[in-house]
Amino acid sequence: MRAVTIVPREADSLRVQEVPDPAPAAGEALVRVLESGLCGTDAEITAGLYGAAPPDSPYLILGHENLGIVESAPTGSAVTPGDLVVSTVRRPCPEGCLPCR
Repeated sequence: MRAVTIVPREADSLRVQEVPDPAPAAGEALVRVLESGLCGTDAEITAGLYGAAPPDSPYLILGHENLGIVESAPTGSAVTPGDLVVSTVRRPCPEGCLPCR
């Protein structure tokens, strides 16, 4: 899949690149992102102010407000393939300011 990535705390490392498709674990749904928003938080992360990559990755994928469609879901889950879903990933700043609490 294509993703907007950065190397955390490395200013101006933003790129659009191919990254491995996610593989959902047992009990997880797979969602194909249709739209993703980039906002002020992403600009601050891109500037190298803060941010951390997942433990098994050298990069962080930007965009934390997403519209997607469920590709697959476990039996009995609250969503089924074809459902439209919205997700928000919480990335608080290191300052502990009011909006991030």
